[in-house]
Amino acid sequence: GLAGSLSAYGYTQEVVPSFIDVDLGGRIRGSMETTSVDIFPLNLAYVKPLGESLGMFHGLGLSLVLPDYHQFDGALDVPSGDLLFELRARLQQQWETYWLVGGWGACYQGWLCVGAGPTFALHLEEELTILTTFAEYSDESTRDTAQTHKSDMTAAAVGGHAGFQVMPAEGFWLGATVRSPVTTLYGDGNLLDVLAVVDTLKEEASYLDRVEVADPQVDFRSPWRFGFGVGYDRPGEFSIGADVRLYLAQEEYRTLAGPNGESFMFPSTPSGTVMDANRAVYVARTVETETTANFSLGAEVGVSESLVVQGGGFTDLTSTPKERVRLHEDNRLSRVGGTFG
Repeated sequence: GLAGSLSAYGYTQEVVPSFIDVDLGGRIRGSMETTSVDIFPLNLAYVKPLGESLGMFHGLGLSLVLPDYHQFDGALDVPSGDLLFELRARLQQQWETYWLVGGWGACYQGWLCVGAGPTFALHLEEELTILTTFAEYSDESTRDTAQTHKSDMTAAAVGGHAGFQVMPAEGFWLGATVRSPVTTLYGDGNLLDVLAVVDTLKEEASYLDRVEVADPQVDFRSPWRFGFGVGYDRPGEFSIGADVRLYLAQEEYRTLAGPNGESFMFPSTPSGTVMDANRAVYVARTVETETTANFSLGAEVGVSESLVVQGGGFTDLTSTPKERVRLHEDNRLSRVGGTFG
């Protein structure tokens, strides 16, 4: 059998006129604008029956998810005020994760099914951060700071999965699944950090630092995931099902680092490498995730021989790196939705 599904996409636009509003001896006000595009996966699945052996019916399956896609574009604007301070920032991010899941499955007399197999992931990530600040200290001196960070990351990872489904009573089903941690087999990418400081009063305080890594260390991981489900089906009348998926926490690790795992790297200038620890650039990206649970509930009712009504609800509370949620206060990463058909 061959099956496929395609779900909808989402577009979010956010404007926060008073994102920053503080009094530090003078009023600092700033706004933030963000947009994001989210596409939920397209899934293709193929199942090949293998026949009966050892009292069970066996089969092989392959599922391809193309892809889980997220694009973020945000800008921060703090114009000069009483403190003669300006800040401009822009963050652009794009993530794509392709999943390929294979497996063997077997069923015994229609009431017990088990299965297991490998899980593969291909993760693509791009990020661009542009930060420009301006501060005027006196009538004779101004100081400009501009910083750019750009990184691209590709990682291929592998894990495993297993599950079972049992019917303890007529029409009543119970099931459970587990996916092991997904760890990187292969990684590739590049990163670039440029920092420029210009001081009109002190020429020696002006400098240009650049760090470029053509082959950084790349890591992509996904934590343990457990799923539990229950369903009841009365053919021709109604059916109902519910499930919960639990993602365990992950300790802090680096998704991106220097060629030898460095967190900091010395910058280069037109005159050579700057061996100054105070100007070393932090190039590593550390990630830590918390335990997260998602729920879904669905029901189908037969109104007549030719009409069926379906409805459901779900949560999408992504196991997101802590610093991305807390730093950007990106509540769009937690969604609650519903369906009706």
